[in-house]
Amino acid sequence: MRPSVHRFLRDPALPFVEYRQARDSRACYHPHSHPALSVGLVDGGASELTLENLPPQALGAGDVVVIPPGRVHRCNPRPGSGWSYRMLYLRDDWFGALAQESPALRADAFPLWRADPALYAAVDVMLRASLSEAEPDAREQQLLALLSLLAQEQGLPQREPAPDWLQALCNAIRKDCASPWPLPELARRAGVSRFHLIRQFQRHQGQTPHAYLLDCRINIARQRLRQPVTLAELALELGFSDQSHFQRAFRQRVAATPEQYRSRAD
Repeated sequence: MRPSVHRFLRDPALPFVEYRQARDSRACYHPHSHPALSVGLVDGGASELTLENLPPQALGAGDVVVIPPGRVHRCNPRPGSGWSYRMLYLRDDWFGALAQESPALRADAFPLWRADPALYAAVDVMLRASLSEAEPDAREQQLLALLSLLAQEQGLPQREPAPDWLQALCNAIRKDCASPWPLPELARRAGVSRFHLIRQFQRHQGQTPHAYLLDCRINIARQRLRQPVTLAELALELGFSDQSHFQRAFRQRVAATPEQYRSRAD
């Protein structure tokens, strides 16, 4: 059995893009979300994708997967087996600027998954071109062409808008995710019961407030790990009880340790 490999690629010339390649991965994720549009190709093996409240979807070689920003999901290999895939993460500020230029380009205008050899081949060509040694402008144009191709497919139904109080609470957590945010305090700020708070969080965010808080911290950590900061300093900065807690939460959501993520390979 070959050892699994996880590689990350980041280019300062295209700071809004992150690329990940996994080979024979047996790593399992906790439910999590990304503040980025995620485009994936399944190259081999089999896995199961769960997205919020939708039924689980079996994935196999040749499938194309798109996860909208902020959608809670997990994609894990079948028990006792591994799978290989490539993911492209397009940062929310870059994609958001595109969506403002073209209102029809919604994050939920893309297919969630599609078993289509022709689409897989086309996305594969564009993804490779976007990672080539060509000029940054040419590579960015390939990314736009990729989005244009995917947006022609049938997209997901739009999410039901969250109540104003829940949107405000999520904004507050994102702005100060180093704070502990205990449940009684969240309920007091929102003016609702703890039970109603949990129910509405599950309905609109697909996870509990605590899981949402950890997601926010790990997404910040992915950016901060590109800078010269120690893991102990980062754990303290993000509000974790200790470095071990930070490393465990990071691995559960990224399927790599912070050190592996920083070094781009395991």
